[in-house]
Amino acid sequence: MAYGSPDLPRFLVDAKYVCHAIEPCFAVAPKKLVNPELVLCSDIGGHTLIIEAKSGANLKPDQLARYALIGSDALVKQAFVAQAAASSHDVLIIGLEEHEERLVKGSATTPSLRRVLALTVGLALKTEGTPLSESAPVSAVQSGIKRIQNEFGIKVLNEAFNPTLSVDWDLVPVNFLPVDHESENWEFASFIFPEVIAAILEGRTTILVDDLAKTFIKNWDFIAAPYKKQLLERIRDVLKIAAQKRFSLFMNFGLKGASKSQITLLVPENLDESVSIVRSQLQRRFKDLMNDLDSPQIAIIYED
Repeated sequence: MAYGSPDLPRFLVDAKYVCHAIEPCFAVAPKKLVNPELVLCSDIGGHTLIIEAKSGANLKPDQLARYALIGSDALVKQAFVAQAAASSHDVLIIGLEEHEERLVKGSATTPSLRRVLALTVGLALKTEGTPLSESAPVSAVQSGIKRIQNEFGIKVLNEAFNPTLSVDWDLVPVNFLPVDHESENWEFASFIFPEVIAAILEGRTTILVDDLAKTFIKNWDFIAAPYKKQLLERIRDVLKIAAQKRFSLFMNFGLKGASKSQITLLVPENLDESVSIVRSQLQRRFKDLMNDLDSPQIAIIYED
């Protein structure tokens, strides 16, 4: 962590922020827990930034009240933030611009000067495939994250969000967390099977599921244990589906009584003499698997 987090925006890297935890869950008071998406820390800046993302329009007063209880003691003892970074903090809640009115009303029910409310700007146009230039003058729409309520307790963040942090949504890196617990099976497979195919062609006979996750989730070590468990279960589901049919000749996984932490690879005999043929077979099976996973008939094709 001393080397920073290159996936973060440049201004955060320059301010020496690093990724402390992804999807942590920690206590802020007896029987009061918070579960933000991301915790970023700057020991040099003496600041912790706690980020909560909202796709919906509602902010629950109970959740806001729990975030308002966060103090340096909880950050150090429960979230394991360094004492230097825990000396000050802000909670940044990011919502969608189409929900602005309801988010502002929801935030007003439980005021907190430690909480900054911000909205994505221009993202809806990108996701709908409409170039900003066709929908509004460039000067009228600034793509990014716009701060709409309260200021941060640290100058560097207020300058970056003044009031909009410029973001080109087409260039946002996805390797920070390329999939989450809500991603589709085919999305997991798109990252999993290039690694599995490469291992087979290398002649490897086993892969640890945990090691597989690390190959495409680069910040794996920062993810909280309960959330890692959710992601591992999703990975295992996809591996089991593949081992049942499309990759049954090349791997075993999900068999009754077998290890859930290790994939057994069935390397073809004389691989060195037929590597190009095997590669073509694996690529075809990968394509078929992706089509299966994107099909509404997947529940019929594969049994539990």
